[in-house]
Amino acid sequence: MVTIPDLPLQAEADVSDDDLYLTYDMGGGANPSRKVTRASILKDVIRTGGDATLDVVSAASLSAPVGSIDQLTVATFIQMGSRLNRLIYAAPSVAIPTCAAGAEVTVTATLTGAATGDMVLITAESLTPGLIVRAQVTSANTVTVYAFNATASSITGANRTVRLLAVRMTA
Repeated sequence: MVTIPDLPLQAEADVSDDDLYLTYDMGGGANPSRKVTRASILKDVIRTGGDATLDVVSAASLSAPVGSIDQLTVATFIQMGSRLNRLIYAAPSVAIPTCAAGAEVTVTATLTGAATGDMVLITAESLTPGLIVRAQVTSANTVTVYAFNATASSITGANRTVRLLAVRMTA
């Protein structure tokens, strides 16, 4: 049980001070009503938020935690550490050609910074049902998009925006 020592007595009708809390002290005898300030209740409580205070003893003892990024906006790529080395993103428009039933067509897209061996994740907007896309870095800065027609009829070609994410990993 938390104890707060030396609480002053509280007059029955005196509740005008809004930074005081009224308490009832079970061991208070004939007059168990007490008043206590917010500061005295919270003096040993570590607080965060708008009214929190921070005492800095020495700036030399402070260091930023490694890897604690909440939000990061990047224009072209992110250079990372040991395992996940690099992420590269682009959303080019590609002209997927007409694709016969059971056939596969290819088209290339530029992904600046991509290298052979990078893993590529791809999504495409408004694909015709049955058209399956995959992608591979086939040369520096170039991704080949493969579109396979899994239907029994031809699929007419169209321009599509594809989202490409190249991931470079190290051992």
